[in-house]
Amino acid sequence: MGKYDNCIYAVPWPKEKAFKTKDRMLMLDYESDCPSTMLSNCAWYHLPDADAKAAHAHSCYEVLLFMGSDMNDPSNLGGQITMWLNGEKHILTKSFFVVNPSNVPHCPYTVDKIQMPMFHVAWPIDRGMKTTRLPGFPEHPEGAPRFYDANFITELKLPECRSLIDGEIPVLYVDDAIYPGCFACGVSWFTKDCVLNEKPENVRSYNQLLCFAGSDVTDSHNLFAEVEFSIGGETFCITETSYVFIPAGIPYGEFRIKNMKKPLVVTYTNDGKESMVRPL
Repeated sequence: MGKYDNCIYAVPWPKEKAFKTKDRMLMLDYESDCPSTMLSNCAWYHLPDADAKAAHAHSCYEVLLFMGSDMNDPSNLGGQITMWLNGEKHILTKSFFVVNPSNVPHCPYTVDKIQMPMFHVAWPIDRGMKTTRLPGFPEHPEGAPRFYDANFITELKLPECRSLIDGEIPVLYVDDAIYPGCFACGVSWFTKDCVLNEKPENVRSYNQLLCFAGSDVTDSHNLFAEVEFSIGGETFCITETSYVFIPAGIPYGEFRIKNMKKPLVVTYTNDGKESMVRPL
Protein backbone atom coordinates (compact mmCIF):
# COMPACT_ATOMS: atom_id res chain seq x y z
CA MET A 1 0.00 0.00 0.00
CA GLY A 2 1.37 3.38 -1.00
CA LYS A 3 1.05 6.56 1.02
CA TYR A 4 -1.24 8.16 -1.58
CA ASP A 5 -3.33 5.16 -2.65
CA ASN A 6 -6.42 6.56 -0.93
CA CYS A 7 -6.19 9.73 -3.05
CA ILE A 8 -7.80 7.69 -5.85
CA TYR A 9 -11.48 6.94 -5.22
CA ALA A 10 -13.24 4.56 -7.60
CA VAL A 11 -15.72 2.69 -5.37
CA PRO A 12 -18.81 1.96 -7.53
CA TRP A 13 -22.23 2.99 -6.27
CA PRO A 14 -23.86 -0.19 -4.83
CA LYS A 15 -26.10 -2.02 -7.29
CA GLU A 16 -28.71 -2.55 -4.57
CA LYS A 17 -29.08 1.26 -4.37
CA ALA A 18 -29.46 1.74 -8.12
CA PHE A 19 -31.82 4.43 -9.41
CA LYS A 20 -34.31 4.00 -12.26
CA THR A 21 -33.60 7.41 -13.78
CA LYS A 22 -29.83 7.72 -13.45
CA ASP A 23 -26.62 5.76 -13.19
CA ARG A 24 -24.87 7.14 -10.13
CA MET A 25 -21.24 6.16 -10.57
CA LEU A 26 -19.40 7.48 -7.51
CA MET A 27 -20.22 9.04 -4.14
CA LEU A 28 -17.25 10.68 -2.44
CA ASP A 29 -18.80 11.36 0.97
CA TYR A 30 -17.99 11.64 4.67
CA GLU A 31 -17.49 7.89 4.99
CA SER A 32 -14.82 7.68 2.30
CA ASP A 33 -11.23 7.23 3.44
CA CYS A 34 -10.12 9.51 0.60
CA PRO A 35 -8.54 12.60 2.26
CA SER A 36 -10.28 14.97 -0.17
CA THR A 37 -11.28 18.27 1.42
CA MET A 38 -14.17 18.40 -1.05
CA LEU A 39 -17.16 16.09 -1.32
CA SER A 40 -18.62 15.05 -4.67
CA ASN A 41 -20.84 12.64 -6.55
CA CYS A 42 -21.32 12.00 -10.26
CA ALA A 43 -24.01 10.37 -12.37
CA TRP A 44 -25.44 9.99 -15.87
CA TYR A 45 -29.18 10.74 -16.10
CA HIS A 46 -30.94 8.75 -18.80
CA LEU A 47 -34.64 9.20 -17.93
CA PRO A 48 -36.78 12.08 -16.66
CA ASP A 49 -36.72 12.39 -12.89
CA ALA A 50 -39.75 14.00 -11.25
CA ASP A 51 -38.67 13.01 -7.74
CA ALA A 52 -38.16 16.52 -6.37
CA LYS A 53 -35.09 16.76 -4.15
CA ALA A 54 -36.01 18.53 -0.91
CA ALA A 55 -34.88 22.13 -0.46
CA HIS A 56 -31.81 22.52 1.75
CA ALA A 57 -28.88 24.82 2.49
CA HIS A 58 -25.20 24.14 3.18
CA SER A 59 -22.76 25.92 5.46
CA CYS A 60 -20.37 26.20 2.50
CA TYR A 61 -20.37 26.98 -1.22
CA GLU A 62 -21.56 24.21 -3.54
CA VAL A 63 -21.53 24.02 -7.33
CA LEU A 64 -23.81 21.67 -9.29
CA LEU A 65 -23.17 20.69 -12.92
CA PHE A 66 -25.66 19.42 -15.48
CA MET A 67 -24.47 19.03 -19.06
CA GLY A 68 -25.55 17.30 -22.25
CA SER A 69 -23.63 14.57 -24.04
CA ASP A 70 -23.41 16.04 -27.56
CA MET A 71 -19.73 16.92 -28.06
CA ASN A 72 -20.63 18.76 -31.29
CA ASP A 73 -22.92 21.05 -29.30
CA PRO A 74 -21.73 20.92 -25.67
CA SER A 75 -23.98 23.79 -24.59
CA ASN A 76 -27.07 21.72 -25.47
CA LEU A 77 -28.44 20.17 -22.28
CA GLY A 78 -30.42 17.66 -24.30
CA GLY A 79 -33.54 18.19 -22.24
CA GLN A 80 -35.02 20.45 -19.59
CA ILE A 81 -34.36 20.86 -15.87
CA THR A 82 -36.37 22.93 -13.41
CA MET A 83 -34.25 24.21 -10.54
CA TRP A 84 -35.21 26.32 -7.53
CA LEU A 85 -32.73 28.67 -5.89
CA ASN A 86 -33.88 30.51 -2.76
CA GLY A 87 -37.47 29.99 -3.86
CA GLU A 88 -36.92 31.19 -7.43
CA LYS A 89 -37.94 28.89 -10.26
CA HIS A 90 -35.43 28.56 -13.12
CA ILE A 91 -35.95 26.45 -16.25
CA LEU A 92 -32.76 25.35 -18.01
CA THR A 93 -32.26 23.92 -21.49
CA LYS A 94 -28.50 24.62 -21.77
CA SER A 95 -25.65 22.89 -19.98
CA PHE A 96 -25.08 24.76 -16.73
CA PHE A 97 -23.33 25.25 -13.44
CA VAL A 98 -25.45 26.54 -10.58
CA VAL A 99 -23.48 28.28 -7.82
CA ASN A 100 -25.08 27.80 -4.40
CA PRO A 101 -23.51 30.23 -1.89
CA SER A 102 -23.26 29.35 1.79
CA ASN A 103 -26.62 29.17 3.59
CA VAL A 104 -28.67 29.97 0.45
CA PRO A 105 -31.56 27.49 0.10
CA HIS A 106 -31.48 25.51 -3.14
CA CYS A 107 -33.45 22.70 -4.75
CA PRO A 108 -35.74 20.98 -5.44
CA TYR A 109 -34.81 20.21 -9.02
CA THR A 110 -36.53 17.96 -11.53
CA VAL A 111 -35.36 16.53 -14.84
CA ASP A 112 -38.48 17.32 -16.86
CA LYS A 113 -37.41 16.19 -20.33
CA ILE A 114 -34.42 14.28 -21.63
CA GLN A 115 -33.46 13.55 -25.23
CA MET A 116 -29.88 12.47 -24.53
CA PRO A 117 -27.96 11.37 -21.43
CA MET A 118 -27.07 14.20 -19.03
CA PHE A 119 -23.92 14.25 -16.92
CA HIS A 120 -24.28 15.53 -13.35
CA VAL A 121 -21.73 16.35 -10.65
CA ALA A 122 -22.08 18.05 -7.25
CA TRP A 123 -19.19 19.73 -5.40
CA PRO A 124 -19.69 20.92 -1.81
CA ILE A 125 -16.38 22.69 -1.13
CA ASP A 126 -16.04 21.85 2.58
CA ARG A 127 -15.93 18.28 3.85
CA GLY A 128 -16.99 19.57 7.26
CA MET A 129 -20.11 21.26 5.93
CA LYS A 130 -23.43 21.22 7.77
CA THR A 131 -26.70 20.81 5.88
CA THR A 132 -30.06 22.26 6.90
CA ARG A 133 -33.15 20.57 5.46
CA LEU A 134 -36.05 22.86 4.63
CA PRO A 135 -39.71 21.77 4.49
CA GLY A 136 -42.16 22.33 1.68
CA PHE A 137 -42.00 23.03 -2.02
CA PRO A 138 -41.24 26.66 -2.94
CA GLU A 139 -43.78 28.74 -4.79
CA HIS A 140 -42.65 31.28 -7.40
CA PRO A 141 -45.45 33.25 -9.04
CA GLU A 142 -45.32 33.52 -12.82
CA GLY A 143 -43.72 36.80 -13.83
CA ALA A 144 -42.28 37.49 -10.39
CA PRO A 145 -38.79 39.07 -10.45
CA ARG A 146 -35.72 36.86 -10.09
CA PHE A 147 -32.49 37.80 -8.39
CA TYR A 148 -30.34 34.71 -8.93
CA ASP A 149 -29.91 34.54 -12.73
CA ALA A 150 -26.17 35.22 -12.33
CA ASN A 151 -25.83 32.02 -10.28
CA PHE A 152 -26.60 29.96 -13.38
CA ILE A 153 -23.49 29.72 -15.57
CA THR A 154 -24.58 28.66 -19.07
CA GLU A 155 -21.99 30.42 -21.27
CA LEU A 156 -18.40 29.23 -21.56
CA LYS A 157 -16.05 31.96 -20.30
CA LEU A 158 -12.48 30.75 -20.05
CA PRO A 159 -9.78 32.95 -18.49
CA GLU A 160 -7.56 34.70 -21.04
CA CYS A 161 -4.61 32.76 -19.68
CA ARG A 162 -6.38 29.41 -20.15
CA SER A 163 -4.63 27.30 -22.79
CA LEU A 164 -6.53 24.45 -24.43
CA ILE A 165 -5.12 20.98 -24.93
CA ASP A 166 -5.19 19.21 -28.29
CA GLY A 167 -8.34 17.10 -28.28
CA GLU A 168 -10.02 19.07 -25.48
CA ILE A 169 -13.58 20.40 -25.87
CA PRO A 170 -14.27 22.76 -22.95
CA VAL A 171 -17.89 22.90 -21.79
CA LEU A 172 -18.12 25.23 -18.76
CA TYR A 173 -15.88 27.06 -16.33
CA VAL A 174 -16.38 29.25 -13.25
CA ASP A 175 -14.13 30.92 -10.70
CA ASP A 176 -14.01 33.98 -8.45
CA ALA A 177 -13.66 36.33 -11.44
CA ILE A 178 -16.92 35.02 -12.95
CA TYR A 179 -18.90 34.60 -9.74
CA PRO A 180 -17.30 36.44 -6.78
CA GLY A 181 -16.59 34.09 -3.90
CA CYS A 182 -16.76 30.89 -5.95
CA PHE A 183 -13.93 28.38 -6.14
CA ALA A 184 -12.45 27.46 -9.53
CA CYS A 185 -14.31 24.67 -11.31
CA GLY A 186 -14.46 23.38 -14.90
CA VAL A 187 -15.47 20.51 -17.17
CA SER A 188 -14.20 19.37 -20.56
CA TRP A 189 -14.51 16.52 -22.99
CA PHE A 190 -11.28 14.83 -24.10
CA THR A 191 -11.31 13.06 -27.44
CA LYS A 192 -7.73 11.90 -28.02
CA ASP A 193 -4.57 10.86 -26.22
CA CYS A 194 -2.91 13.87 -24.59
CA VAL A 195 -0.98 15.28 -21.62
CA LEU A 196 -3.05 17.45 -19.28
CA ASN A 197 -0.17 19.36 -17.71
CA GLU A 198 3.10 20.38 -19.28
CA LYS A 199 5.54 20.14 -16.37
CA PRO A 200 6.94 16.78 -15.18
CA GLU A 201 6.59 17.93 -11.54
CA ASN A 202 4.05 20.38 -10.13
CA VAL A 203 3.10 21.70 -6.69
CA ARG A 204 0.04 23.80 -5.86
CA SER A 205 -0.88 25.82 -2.76
CA TYR A 206 -4.47 24.55 -2.90
CA ASN A 207 -6.13 21.13 -2.88
CA GLN A 208 -7.35 19.79 -6.23
CA LEU A 209 -10.04 17.26 -7.07
CA LEU A 210 -10.35 15.72 -10.54
CA CYS A 211 -12.98 13.36 -11.90
CA PHE A 212 -12.27 11.15 -14.91
CA ALA A 213 -15.60 9.74 -16.08
CA GLY A 214 -16.49 7.30 -18.82
CA SER A 215 -18.89 8.54 -21.50
CA ASP A 216 -20.43 5.22 -22.56
CA VAL A 217 -23.63 5.23 -20.49
CA THR A 218 -24.04 1.48 -21.03
CA ASP A 219 -20.68 0.91 -19.27
CA SER A 220 -20.01 4.20 -17.47
CA HIS A 221 -17.41 2.88 -15.04
CA ASN A 222 -15.15 1.95 -17.93
CA LEU A 223 -12.98 4.87 -19.10
CA PHE A 224 -12.07 3.07 -22.33
CA ALA A 225 -8.70 4.74 -21.79
CA GLU A 226 -5.73 4.75 -19.43
CA VAL A 227 -4.78 7.75 -17.31
CA GLU A 228 -1.24 7.65 -15.92
CA PHE A 229 0.08 10.09 -13.30
CA SER A 230 2.07 10.35 -10.10
CA ILE A 231 1.35 11.85 -6.68
CA GLY A 232 4.16 12.31 -4.17
CA GLY A 233 6.45 10.17 -6.32
CA GLU A 234 4.01 7.24 -6.44
CA THR A 235 2.84 6.16 -9.91
CA PHE A 236 -0.77 5.33 -10.73
CA CYS A 237 -2.77 4.19 -13.75
CA ILE A 238 -6.58 4.31 -13.72
CA THR A 239 -8.88 2.66 -16.24
CA GLU A 240 -12.27 3.23 -14.59
CA THR A 241 -14.31 6.27 -13.56
CA SER A 242 -12.41 7.78 -10.64
CA TYR A 243 -11.90 10.80 -8.43
CA VAL A 244 -8.28 11.85 -8.03
CA PHE A 245 -7.38 14.10 -5.09
CA ILE A 246 -4.11 16.04 -5.13
CA PRO A 247 -3.28 17.50 -1.69
CA ALA A 248 -1.87 21.01 -1.43
CA GLY A 249 1.92 21.11 -1.24
CA ILE A 250 2.37 17.57 -2.58
CA PRO A 251 4.25 17.27 -5.92
CA TYR A 252 2.47 15.52 -8.76
CA GLY A 253 3.61 14.55 -12.23
CA GLU A 254 2.19 14.66 -15.73
CA PHE A 255 -1.32 13.31 -16.27
CA ARG A 256 -1.26 11.31 -19.50
CA ILE A 257 -4.39 10.05 -21.20
CA LYS A 258 -3.49 7.22 -23.56
CA ASN A 259 -4.95 4.29 -25.47
CA MET A 260 -8.26 6.14 -25.66
CA LYS A 261 -11.02 4.22 -27.41
CA LYS A 262 -13.92 6.48 -26.46
CA PRO A 263 -14.10 10.13 -25.30
CA LEU A 264 -14.12 10.81 -21.60
CA VAL A 265 -15.29 13.64 -19.34
CA VAL A 266 -12.84 15.40 -17.05
CA THR A 267 -13.97 17.73 -14.28
CA TYR A 268 -11.51 19.77 -12.25
CA THR A 269 -11.88 21.92 -9.17
CA ASN A 270 -9.85 23.27 -6.26
CA ASP A 271 -10.51 24.89 -2.91
CA GLY A 272 -8.87 28.13 -4.01
CA LYS A 273 -10.14 30.95 -6.21
CA GLU A 274 -7.25 31.25 -8.66
CA SER A 275 -8.03 30.99 -12.37
CA MET A 276 -6.90 27.68 -13.84
CA VAL A 277 -4.51 27.90 -16.79
CA ARG A 278 -5.07 24.18 -17.45
CA PRO A 279 -7.13 21.48 -15.72
CA LEU A 280 -4.09 20.90 -13.46
